[in-house]
Amino acid sequence: MKKMNNETKVSKLKSIRFRILAISVFIIVVTIALILLANNLFLEKFYIKQKEKSVVDIYNKIKMVYINHDKNSEDDENNEIFNVNDVYFVNTLSEEEQNKIDNICENGGVTLLAEDEKSCIEYYFGPAEILKKQLDYNIYNVSLDGEYVLNYFKDNNRNDDHVIELYGCINEKHYMIIRVATQNIKDSVDVFNNFFMYAGLVAILLSIILIFIATTSFTKPILKLAKLSEKMSNLDFSTKYESRGKDDEVDVLGNSMNNLSNKLEMTISELKTANEQLQEDIKIKTEVDEMRKEFISNVSHELKTPIALISGYAEGLIDGVNEDPESQKVYCEIIADEASKMNKMVKKLLTLNKIEFGKIETYPDKFDIISVICGILGNTQIMLEENNINVVFAENNSYMIYADEFQTEEVITNFISNAINHCMANSNGRKIIKIDVMDIGDKVKVNVFNTGNPIPDEELEKIWIKFYKVDKARTREYGGSGIGLSIVKAITNSMGTECGAVNEKDGVSFFATFNKPKENDNDSNN
Repeated sequence: MKKMNNETKVSKLKSIRFRILAISVFIIVVTIALILLANNLFLEKFYIKQKEKSVVDIYNKIKMVYINHDKNSEDDENNEIFNVNDVYFVNTLSEEEQNKIDNICENGGVTLLAEDEKSCIEYYFGPAEILKKQLDYNIYNVSLDGEYVLNYFKDNNRNDDHVIELYGCINEKHYMIIRVATQNIKDSVDVFNNFFMYAGLVAILLSIILIFIATTSFTKPILKLAKLSEKMSNLDFSTKYESRGKDDEVDVLGNSMNNLSNKLEMTISELKTANEQLQEDIKIKTEVDEMRKEFISNVSHELKTPIALISGYAEGLIDGVNEDPESQKVYCEIIADEASKMNKMVKKLLTLNKIEFGKIETYPDKFDIISVICGILGNTQIMLEENNINVVFAENNSYMIYADEFQTEEVITNFISNAINHCMANSNGRKIIKIDVMDIGDKVKVNVFNTGNPIPDEELEKIWIKFYKVDKARTREYGGSGIGLSIVKAITNSMGTECGAVNEKDGVSFFATFNKPKENDNDSNN
C-alpha cells in the first residue's frame, strides 16, 4: 500500500472534487446539447402548434360575437349595402361589437375579414383586398368538413414569411378568414441556439467555480479523516475528529471513526497487557522448567555421593573386607552418618517445598527473639567449642516479635549453622561469630556475622538459590546441602520481611527482619 505523506495528498484526477466537477460539467454540456437538439427538431412544430391554438381561440371569440349578434338583431336583409371599387360592404355590426372584434384582433396580432352569404364584407381588420380574394377563393374551392379549416403555408407576398390561415363558416350566414404572420422559425431557432450556447458556456464557468467552492466544504473533512485513519494505522490514537455540527454523512463517519479509534486503542492496550502477561507467564514457566531440571540435577548430585558411600561401605561389610570389630564399627558409623545427611536433606527439601507453595501451617505469636537465639546457641555449644569459635552476643535487652516461632528458629539456626561452617580465623587468629539484634522501626533485625573469606559480589544474590554453593569443594566437609539459605529466603518471603548478606572487613554478615507485634496481634497463649 502506498504510504501517504503528512499532507495526505490525493491525485487531482482521482479526487472527489475533480470527479464531481467533471460529472457536473458533463451533465450541463449534455443538457445544453439536448436542448439545442430539441430546438432544431421540435421548436418549429411547437411554435406553429401554439400559434394555431391562438388563432382557433381568436376564431371562437369572434364566433361568439356573431352568434350573440344574430340572436339580438332583427332581420339584417334591410341593411344598406355599399359598393366601393366593385367591393360590396354591408354594415351589420354595432359599434360596440366592432370595437370588441378590433380588440380581439389587435391583441392577437391577426388580420380578419368576414362576409355574409351574399359575399358582402361585414367586417375587416387588415388588408381587405388580399383577405377578400383569399376568402372568396376558399369559399369556392375549399370544402368544409367542420366549422373551419386551418392551414400553414409560405406567403410569397410577405418576404418569404409564413402565415397561419383559418377559414370558417358561422351558421352558414357568416364566412370568415383569419390570418396571422409567423417569422421564419428556423432563423429564430438559430438565434436562440447561438444565445443558448453562449449562456451555456457562462453557466459552465459559473458551475465550475460554485462546485469548486461547494466541494471544498466536504472534501477537507474527508482529507482530515484520511489523516486520522493514517495515524490510526500507525497506532496513534491521540487525534480525534472534530464534528462540524452539521450532522451530515461526513460527521457520522467522523464520529464512527472516533468510536473505532477508542475501541482499537482499548483493545490494543488490552492485547499489549495480555501479551506482556503471556510473556511473563512464559518466562516464569521457562524459569520453573529450568529450576525443575536444575533441582532434579542437584538432588541427583547430592544423593549420588552418600548413596555411593553407603553402597561401598555396605558391600565392604558384606564381603568382610575388614573383620576388625573397630573397623566394622567405623563402617557402620559412616553409613549411619550418610543416611542421616540424606534424611536431613530430604526433610529440608520437603520443608522448602511446603513453604514455597504455601502449604505449611504457620502459628504466629508474640515472643522474645532473644530467648530463641539463646536456645539455639545452647544447642550448638558443642559445635562452637569443637571449632574454637568465640560467640559475641548481648542478652541484656528484650525484643518482642510477632511470627511463627518454629520458622523463626529455623531462620536463626540456618544463619548460625552457616556461620559455624564458614567461620575462619581473622588476622588476630580468632574465629568470631557476632550476633546483633536491632530495633529498626516496625521491625526487628537479626544480624549474624562470622569471620572468614568474603563472598564474591556476583555470588551474593545466588546463594539463596537451592543447592547453590560458593565453595563447592569444601561443602561436604561440613555436610552442607545448599538448601538452608533457600529455606531462610522462603520463610522471610512468606512473612513479608526480607533477608540478605553483606561482605564486611573481616567476614560476612547475614541478616533477616521480623515484624513487631501490633495492637491487634493477640497472644496465642491467651
